[in-house]
Amino acid sequence: MDDYHQLGVGDSASIVSALEVLHWGGELVLHCLYHPRERRAYTLHFMHCRNVQLDPLDNGTVSEASLIGITLGSGAHQKPAIVTTNAFELSILYEKWELKWT
Repeated sequence: MDDYHQLGVGDSASIVSALEVLHWGGELVLHCLYHPRERRAYTLHFMHCRNVQLDPLDNGTVSEASLIGITLGSGAHQKPAIVTTNAFELSILYEKWELKWT
């Protein structure tokens, strides 16, 4: 996972339990769980999005997607973030991102 450590969540794996689209795609929130056993919840929030592309990689049979890789790109709409899971790949051109433990 290219930028996974930059998130500051730790060394264990994360899963994505939901993807929330707000303000007609202007904001995206990934609802995640850190560590498969402990399942500590956090959100990864991308704000002021300009371009969002979601490519499904499976036919909807996965209820939680394993986070395979993340590249945060550059904020201020310079370079897209790429989030890859076993269920989808997401490309987001954004202004800034924020992680919150819930």
